[in-house]
Amino acid sequence: MHTDMSTETKQQVLARLRRRYATAGWEHKAKLLDQAAELLGYHRKAAICALGAPPPPPRAPALVLGRPKSYHPERLLPVLKPIWFTAFQPCGTRLHALLPAWLPADEADHRRLDPDLRQRLLAASARTLDRLGRAAARDGLTPWRHPPRQPLAPEHSDSRRRDRGGPRLARTGHGGAGRRRAR
Repeated sequence: MHTDMSTETKQQVLARLRRRYATAGWEHKAKLLDQAAELLGYHRKAAICALGAPPPPPRAPALVLGRPKSYHPERLLPVLKPIWFTAFQPCGTRLHALLPAWLPADEADHRRLDPDLRQRLLAASARTLDRLGRAAARDGLTPWRHPPRQPLAPEHSDSRRRDRGGPRLARTGHGGAGRRRAR
């Protein structure tokens, strides 16, 4: 097996073997299977499937659908993040309503914003602000969602498994609707 063979080369070799395999008799097919196993590193059954399958259709180039982004997270997030934290982390809809009042105060306290950046922040929809929050959380820039719940303290974690001193109940096997006492 040639491990240094590129994927493209493997596909070309497989295509040639596939063409020969389609018209070969059973004796020649066995030799072609041995060749495929040796060259490509396939197991015999995998070689049978690969050689007997129709060739994959040529891939079309990936289409980028939809409108291009009109906002730039790398520019908006550094301004939006402190406002979001100061406003007690509201959702996108409330943040959208708060921004016109909070931006002048933020500019007075911290720095003057570029007029283009200010206009983009005010033009961003509530949904866009939510999307920015999810992108930031995915990239680890800011915790836009509540932090995950912490596990219970060790003394409380086994409370469901402890025997509480009452009678032990056994399941009856029909959905748990009826329970009976274990004997």
